[in-house]
Amino acid sequence: MDTGTSIKSGTKDPVNVGRTSAQSRAIHAKTEDSSGKSPINYYKKNVYGNEHNYIHEPHVAEAHRKLTGQTTLSERHMEAYKALGHEVNHVPKN
Repeated sequence: MDTGTSIKSGTKDPVNVGRTSAQSRAIHAKTEDSSGKSPINYYKKNVYGNEHNYIHEPHVAEAHRKLTGQTTLSERHMEAYKALGHEVNHVPKN
């Protein structure tokens, strides 16, 4: 049984805890497009009357926070990610 170590970086990945290596590879393969870049999926949340965009996948959200210092995804961020070749998708919140 795998302990949740990411197949890419060797760090703990909460998505993979308790999964075998083959299951982990299958999950990561589904989250990448043909260019090898992960799509950026976001959902909208209304906070005190203001609509904010939040990145759905925790590991992508953490990378975005480290890069921008923000937990929300702005239109400017979306344009920049698209310019870098990422696909940006609106998804319903779970």
